[in-house]
Amino acid sequence: MPVFTNRGLKVRLEVPYVFALITRLQPHVTPFKVFQTTEAVEGLSSVLGYIAALVALAFHAPPLWVGVATVGGVALGCLINTFGLFIIPGLVTVGRVYSVLSGRGILLFVLFVVAYFTTGLWGAAAYLAGITVGFLVRQVDDWVFVLRSNKALGRPLTTSERSFFHAYSLQAVPLGVDPKDIDVAPEELEPESWGPTFIEFAEEWPELVQRWVQLGVDIPGVYRQ
Repeated sequence: MPVFTNRGLKVRLEVPYVFALITRLQPHVTPFKVFQTTEAVEGLSSVLGYIAALVALAFHAPPLWVGVATVGGVALGCLINTFGLFIIPGLVTVGRVYSVLSGRGILLFVLFVVAYFTTGLWGAAAYLAGITVGFLVRQVDDWVFVLRSNKALGRPLTTSERSFFHAYSLQAVPLGVDPKDIDVAPEELEPESWGPTFIEFAEEWPELVQRWVQLGVDIPGVYRQ
C-alpha cells in the first residue's frame, strides 16, 4: 500500500520500506521533512513554469510567448527531475514554499494581477493554456518513467516515487549517507528497526496518520488506533 505526503501526494511505496530509509537519516531529518521535500521536488515543473510566466509578463511579452515560456519552464522542471540536476541553489526551498501557497490560490492571484498591469488578462489566459499543455508534458514524463522503471526493476514506478528518492538523496548527502543505496536489508524492514521512527512521526502528526488509516494504508506491527 502507498503512503501519502502531508498535502496528499501518493507515493506507491510500502510503509516499512519508506521508514526504513528515513530511519537512516535519524535523528537529523524527520519524516515530515522528507515528505515535504518530496512534494517540493514533484512540484518543481509547476514552480519553473510559474516563474517563467512571471518573467515573461514582467517583460511585457505577447501572450503567445507567455504560454511558450510556461511550457518551457515545465519541461525544464521535468528534465531536472529526470536527471536529478538539483544544482540551482534554493530551488527545492522555493518548491516547498510554492507547495504551501499554491493550494490557497495566492500565487494564481498574484499572476493575474501582474498580467492585468502588463500584457492584460490574455497573458493570464496564456499561462493557463501553458499549464494545460505542461500537464500533458508531465503526463508523458510520468509515462516514460513508468516504462523505464518497469523494464529496469520489473516494477512500474511513477514520478511520485522518483521524487521521494530524490528527496531522500537530497537529505542523505549532507549527512554522509550514501544517496544511491536505496536497497534495505531484511533487518531494516523489521518493525523494531523502523517502528520507532514511525511512532514518533505518528505522535507528531496524528491527523495525517489517521488519514493514512482511513485510506487503507497498511502499517504492520507498530501502530494501533
